[in-house]
Amino acid sequence: MKLAEAGFQKAQRGDEPVLLLDDVLSELDAARRSRVLETASEYQQCLITTTDVQSIDTRFLATVSRLAVSHGRVTAEGVASESQI
Repeated sequence: MKLAEAGFQKAQRGDEPVLLLDDVLSELDAARRSRVLETASEYQQCLITTTDVQSIDTRFLATVSRLAVSHGRVTAEGVASESQI
């Protein structure tokens, strides 16, 4: 629903919304996770949260900036180079 809403807003306004997806992958199978990530990667500004980073394809992870939150601390786990973004 969020991806459909973002697509509608993009079409209506002519610019992309910031896409915020909170734990949308946890209940999906691998094929659906892949489709969500593929669609989300079309947006310039997208924030996706997950509690299970191992369920995400490593090829996708190599192209994004990743932050981890543990014990109240935020650390960079992987930051894509500007040429990958």
